[in-house]
Amino acid sequence: MDLRSQPCSRSSVVAAVLGCVLLAGVAACGSRRDDRAGTVNTACATAAPGVTQDGINLGLLYSGSGFGSDPSTLFRAGIDARLDEQNAKGGMNGRKITYSFRDDESVPELNLVAGRDLAEHGNVLSILQFSVAPSGSAALLEQQGVRE
Repeated sequence: MDLRSQPCSRSSVVAAVLGCVLLAGVAACGSRRDDRAGTVNTACATAAPGVTQDGINLGLLYSGSGFGSDPSTLFRAGIDARLDEQNAKGGMNGRKITYSFRDDESVPELNLVAGRDLAEHGNVLSILQFSVAPSGSAALLEQQGVRE
């Protein structure tokens, strides 16, 4: 079967993107078992931005208004649904998953401003970008080592 000819649902795309980001969260802040004490230590293995003892905060940079807003609005609804589902199951290693978002209004210059704000002040583990203007912040996020 040729998979390239098969349609891909929005929920599948959202689930795949969030799955990748959540795997990054597990790598940055997983749990480990201490067999001597018979306990599970969920302390962060690293001091990753956006990760606390009880939460993981992601960033979303998207085109929520402007000419590219229709698909972005649906994408954000999919993220909300997926995170609600994951949080209902206990989040990730007991941490609630939240996200901060910025709307670039479908403009590359505003994408840069919003991307910089999330990267420098958003306290996020990673940034999901679903924008028609990603070129605005691409170089900045790569330079700062922000996971996308």
